[in-house]
Amino acid sequence: MKNKCIYGLLVGAMMAGACPVWGETVVGETVSPSDSIKLVVVSDNDALYYKVVKGSTSIVEKSALGITTSVGDFSTGLSEPSFTERLVDDSYSLPSGKRSRYDNTYKEATVSCNKDGHTVQFIFRVYDDGVAYRYAILGSGDISVYAENSECLPVRQEKVYSQQYTKNNQALYEENDTEFMACELYTPLPLLVHTGSDYLLLTEAMVNGNYCGSSLFVNEETKAYGYRLVGNVAATLPLYTPWRVLMVGSLESIAESVILENLNDKTTLTNLSWVKPGRAVWNFGGEDFHSDYLSMSSIRKYIDWAKQQGWEYFTLDKCWEQNGVSLKEVVDYASSKSVGVFVWVNQNSLPSDESAMASMVQNWKAQGVKGLKVDFWESDDQAMMKKYDLLLKVTAEKQLLLNLHACTKPTGLRRTWPHLLTSEAVLENTVFTTFPDIHNINSAIIRGAIGSTDYVPVDFADKNGCIHQKTTAAHQLALSVVFESGVQHIGDAPENIEYSIARDFLKTVPAAWDDTRCLEAVPDEYVSMVRCKGNEWYFASLTHDARTVSVPLSFLSSGERYNAYIYKDGECPSEIQFEWKENLTSKDTVSIDLLKHGGTAVLFSTSSQV
Repeated sequence: MKNKCIYGLLVGAMMAGACPVWGETVVGETVSPSDSIKLVVVSDNDALYYKVVKGSTSIVEKSALGITTSVGDFSTGLSEPSFTERLVDDSYSLPSGKRSRYDNTYKEATVSCNKDGHTVQFIFRVYDDGVAYRYAILGSGDISVYAENSECLPVRQEKVYSQQYTKNNQALYEENDTEFMACELYTPLPLLVHTGSDYLLLTEAMVNGNYCGSSLFVNEETKAYGYRLVGNVAATLPLYTPWRVLMVGSLESIAESVILENLNDKTTLTNLSWVKPGRAVWNFGGEDFHSDYLSMSSIRKYIDWAKQQGWEYFTLDKCWEQNGVSLKEVVDYASSKSVGVFVWVNQNSLPSDESAMASMVQNWKAQGVKGLKVDFWESDDQAMMKKYDLLLKVTAEKQLLLNLHACTKPTGLRRTWPHLLTSEAVLENTVFTTFPDIHNINSAIIRGAIGSTDYVPVDFADKNGCIHQKTTAAHQLALSVVFESGVQHIGDAPENIEYSIARDFLKTVPAAWDDTRCLEAVPDEYVSMVRCKGNEWYFASLTHDARTVSVPLSFLSSGERYNAYIYKDGECPSEIQFEWKENLTSKDTVSIDLLKHGGTAVLFSTSSQV
């Protein structure tokens, strides 16, 4: 480590972005546990900056740090900074997610400064797959936050992928012109940058009611991405801000990352036996949003279908109260079939008072409801974040599961609140059937990287059997594996699945995983994921253009023999062909031909009777 070492002259060639220029002071540097990523913190004119290097390649060049508050502007005028670091090795388990066991190993570096009698800490965590930082302002009393000077200046930007701003986070993930991005004022998180040799994904973690959410803008002077707060923040000291997160590496490593969960506080809940992930039927989408989806005959049909498929949940969707649906009748019927019920709730109908909200939630709990699907959040300001906090707390106390819609993006909160099984924050599959298939691919890579996604996979046709998707049926089936969701809503009507060759696959596909690996990914082109549950592995691939996907089976357990149940594109987009291969080992490779806009889903099992 170099500490406060002033370089007056650069001699020789050093890593681009890692060495200070004339007049800079290196406050400290640290590397990730496997030495793959280096963080360098420098001081220049009494302001702090950071740089990120991966291997020998500079990824993020000198980027500003700082926060402006009612008790001081901690962007400049910072006194002698001190630098400390420590290695943290932690692990924990969650009932749902990309994996069941989470390894949380990182280097933490803290830079402490003083200004006007206040101590501010710049806290960094360096992982093998990224870097995160936040601010801690110590002391007591009230504080208002007006802005952050948090920036990220990528060394190179060959391509940029993001959404356009919408208040419900429902927009296409598309490539944006890098020149256009230079004048962007409101860009939703996450944002993906192709740096040439690697990728950089920008987002935030641990956003709660102590703060607010953020969007990105481009600083006209520095050309760096900056974090724009959604309104001002009123809090008390000590204040710990959300984490500013930079996932760094290959697309495969970014898609597998659990850095957001790792950055959150561990749960204080001691009993998680009631947190049960599962598959759900969804008559709102299956009936193509026709008004009769709320008839008891339709509701019973979908609950019966869940029972036949062995799926755990039925979601009673929007406007059920206004249409006179008897919740007791629905729950009683579902209970007789051993199917749990999620009920749709408009967050605007939820009180902001804890006692009143607890009473409302208890009423649903007393009627036998298992979970809530809470919709129409549509803001990331602090007041809304406080309401999220309250709902998470009350539903945890009452042991009700949560699914959030038209909501903020995931920030890893399911580590603290494991009953938060999934959220939308995406332009999902069933409601919007006319968008291009590359949105499925890009969403799986970018949106899937930051958390559980209620994407509503498997929409073969409308309820009358008429095809209305631009993808193949096998592509639709593959979405059930490509997207992880603690509540996996299957989007189609029973009539379109009952006689499908894929019906048995959908009976077995899990909603929670022991392991996740991304085998290949290119935005706009293709993505291939493999996920494990017990000793069974599920592979799925999506493609834009026709291609042959070759799957090395090295992920299979060594010494075991597996059978492959392959569901792939047929002769036409609506056909799924089935193929069975036996006696496969971890040394084998399976090749599958995919149609344009196609896909495949494969179950690898040691059993011959799945």
